[in-house]
Amino acid sequence: MYSLGVAQAQTRVNLKQAFEAALKREPIQRAELALEQSKEIKKKVVGTALPQVSLKADYTRQDASGVTSSTFNRTQRAVGLELKQSLFQGQREFALLDKSNNQIAQSKEEVKLTRNELYIEVTNSYLEVLFSESEVELAKEIERLSKERVDYLSDRVRKGRSRQSELLSAQAALSSAQNDLISLGAIRSRNRKIFSFITGLRPDIKLETVASNTSGKDLSYFLDKATSAPQMSVDKLRVDDSYADIKVAKAGHWPSVDLKADYFIDRESVSTRGSDWAVTLSFSLPLFESGKTKADIAQASYAKNIAESNYRYNKERLETEVKNLFLDYRATQDQIKSYENTVELYRKNYVAQQKEYNLSLVNNLEVLQSLNLYTESRSTLNRLKTNAHQLYYRLLATVGDSLELN
Repeated sequence: MYSLGVAQAQTRVNLKQAFEAALKREPIQRAELALEQSKEIKKKVVGTALPQVSLKADYTRQDASGVTSSTFNRTQRAVGLELKQSLFQGQREFALLDKSNNQIAQSKEEVKLTRNELYIEVTNSYLEVLFSESEVELAKEIERLSKERVDYLSDRVRKGRSRQSELLSAQAALSSAQNDLISLGAIRSRNRKIFSFITGLRPDIKLETVASNTSGKDLSYFLDKATSAPQMSVDKLRVDDSYADIKVAKAGHWPSVDLKADYFIDRESVSTRGSDWAVTLSFSLPLFESGKTKADIAQASYAKNIAESNYRYNKERLETEVKNLFLDYRATQDQIKSYENTVELYRKNYVAQQKEYNLSLVNNLEVLQSLNLYTESRSTLNRLKTNAHQLYYRLLATVGDSLELN
């Protein structure tokens, strides 16, 4: 919790620090607890295969009527140590050990998978906060420009150089800009609350801007990485798990051999004092179980087929997702380059329209239209940049690549 406290004390955090704070939250803790739980399950499996020693005590009192033997004891008692050891279970114990090892490996991959999912959640929320911040700043600029336009037209109306309707149009545009500012402020507040919930950081903490990511890696790189992504590792381990289940089921056809040894500290049998120890070797061979073992094997086989089908399908789906993310990311980058030029042209158009209005070459409506086009293009550019960052980080997390944050 120390690193989280440091982040909370700072007035500004970057994306990496936000992610580190989120790692202290419940999702990762749950995944790590599941890993510890799977380790305990393995200990249980190992413990079941090892010798079991217990202290046993029995006391029996029975009806002695009709007994003529002078050596008959009405009461029986036994106190001693009992040792049990399974010698052979059709290799069931080895299959269960394989399953427990697979479960530990799955839990480790689940931690990675949870980390990647949290990575996507944090980056999306962080970038949405930055986007809403930029939208609020843009709305403030629109409000300022609209006020300047109203003041300018008010002066012209007083001088009789502009119509009253033009002033009213500008005032309506100013009112609309003020309403937009209020709405965008509410959206920013909501995004900040979501970010605070995900990371545990204060809602009002300042966020640093994110540097542009221009990945030089091609599609083949990400497709190669996808084969070892946490999602695929989990699915592959589930397939291995299903094979272990088949071995466990097949063990039902095999005999079982168990050893039991008793050492009596105190013992009184029915007729006389018993011996101090006893060793029993048990052999059991299933002959007829009404098809239970056969059904267990068939069930495990179907589960194996389902696991393999899921693995193949999820592999294909992951490859498709990676391709789409990569193509969307590259297309968004191209759009950004093109739209930066568009924004500059709209800016120049707005400046030119203002000058031409002073020369009575255009009307007020055309000036307001040019302002709307300029501000809307800036908002669209901000959205494109945010989308590009989100696609890039999602692509990294999807293939399980190193989480590059700045």
